[in-house]
Amino acid sequence: MQLVDPPQSPIHSWKTFGTQYLMIVVSILTALGFEQVVMSVRRSNGAEAAQREIEEELRTNLKDVRASFQHNAARIKALEVWDAEALRELTSSAPNPANQQRLIASAKEIWYREGIWTPNLQRAAWDVAIANQSAGNIPTATLRKYATAYTFQHDAAQYLALNFMTTLDESHAIDVLADIDVGKAAMQDVLHITRQLSHILKQTQNQLHHMEEGLAAALPGESASTIAPPPPSPAAAR
Repeated sequence: MQLVDPPQSPIHSWKTFGTQYLMIVVSILTALGFEQVVMSVRRSNGAEAAQREIEEELRTNLKDVRASFQHNAARIKALEVWDAEALRELTSSAPNPANQQRLIASAKEIWYREGIWTPNLQRAAWDVAIANQSAGNIPTATLRKYATAYTFQHDAAQYLALNFMTTLDESHAIDVLADIDVGKAAMQDVLHITRQLSHILKQTQNQLHHMEEGLAAALPGESASTIAPPPPSPAAAR
């Protein structure tokens, strides 16, 4: 705030008093106006910095989503090849025990190979923008896109966790994998757990596909992938 020195000489007339009073008022208003300009520039710069950080964070998340999708797609393909061969063996009028043992052994390798990929979704930039109120100075339409993208992230992450917990019979899978180790696994039991894994992977891919669309829509210059989500899993083998 600008300091205004009081008059150094006596006031001899109302005209002189009015002039000095007007100078004081103008000085105060000028100082206030300058302060508002500085604050406005700071808010604008803060909003621009927040936008850059949020978009960088969302682009990193989008890249991770796409990498996870590609990895899971390769694993689904391997499971589908295995599934088709296992069904042929199980429905054959002349089953081949040696081929079944080979398939059972390969199922364990597929089961443990690199796991199910899910993105490591970040949201620190968004949380900081909300906490320091810089998000309030981002244009409303842009802010709405960001909020929608982070909502996609949150909802998809919740669904992925729920999908895994409700689909996989983990205790049964552990038992079947142990039976494989001792050479006592039944082909149909192995098919059960590989179908569960395939279903989880495909549901994960569906969520990644929707997440990709939501993130891409919030980012300038990005477009959703043309890769379609996988078809629904077949009914679990009985």
